[in-house]
Amino acid sequence: MREFRPRAGQITRGPPTVDCARLRSAYPDYPTFMTDSRLIEALNARLGEELQAQAEYRAHAELARFWGYAKFAERLEGVLKEEYEHASELLNRIYLLGGRPELVQAPAQAGGDLPEALSLDHELEVKAVAAYTLTVRLAEELGEVGTGNLLRHILSEEEKHLVVLAGELTELEQMGEENWLAAQV
Repeated sequence: MREFRPRAGQITRGPPTVDCARLRSAYPDYPTFMTDSRLIEALNARLGEELQAQAEYRAHAELARFWGYAKFAERLEGVLKEEYEHASELLNRIYLLGGRPELVQAPAQAGGDLPEALSLDHELEVKAVAAYTLTVRLAEELGEVGTGNLLRHILSEEEKHLVVLAGELTELEQMGEENWLAAQV
């Protein structure tokens, strides 16, 4: 079997392999899907945060299930599924842009009880909304329309998570911990 050796100007990082020099000469206006390294770094940072969110939501769903709060656990598992989808979309986008995913999870925290878990999840989503907002701006600055659209989609889902968690925190405050927990069974 012959060993593969890329020609000069050929991009080999991430699928598919593209001969950029040949592509540029044949189609000068065709995008080569190579982007500014700042955007790849930002996408990798968001990927790490999605991995962190997955770990936290999984831990908090298990905590809720352990204490018999099935409704709360199911809601967290729904959010967890969306966080998995976000990570997958980011991975695909990084590959498409010619980058290499860095699967480095940001440090995760697990709450000791449900109110603390809820507070940590809310804090996580506040940070996610701020980070995605900045990354959307960066994508727009660089003219990465497709990446900007993907990030806006993820941002809107993170905002929905934030609204739900803020509502839960308000209910917890208004109902008191005992009544709020009773409603989560």
